[in-house]
Amino acid sequence: TLTPIRKGEFVMTYVGEVITDCEAEKRGLTYGETGNNKIMMTTLPAYTDDINTFVRHLDARHLTNIAPFLNHSCNPNLTMVNVYVSRQPMPLFAFFARRDIAAGQVLCTSYNWYDAGTGAGSVRCHCGEPECCGWLK
Repeated sequence: TLTPIRKGEFVMTYVGEVITDCEAEKRGLTYGETGNNKIMMTTLPAYTDDINTFVRHLDARHLTNIAPFLNHSCNPNLTMVNVYVSRQPMPLFAFFARRDIAAGQVLCTSYNWYDAGTGAGSVRCHCGEPECCGWLK
């Protein structure tokens, strides 16, 4: 960051194209086939109308800001919070400072928004933090 950020301060939102579960699967396969498998996609919380339950994803491949490029850390200085605005069924993914962040520090978040992997099919973590969990899912 170029300027200091105080604990609790809003930093940014995660921006991407909202797509269906089916489209996310198609794009994941296509991105993998082209060797461009560093897909920047995340799943929004499911929501329900009066009849159906919907699962949506944010694909940040072509429409995005800097949020998908945040580095991972097992001791991140940012946390992601689902923020619901004006009765919209899908939240914004907003990043807030977990602690005071000095100018010049790298902004980072945890990619393990759920339980970390055990090794099989997971990616080894290299964040270097003393409390590193060892694996990313």
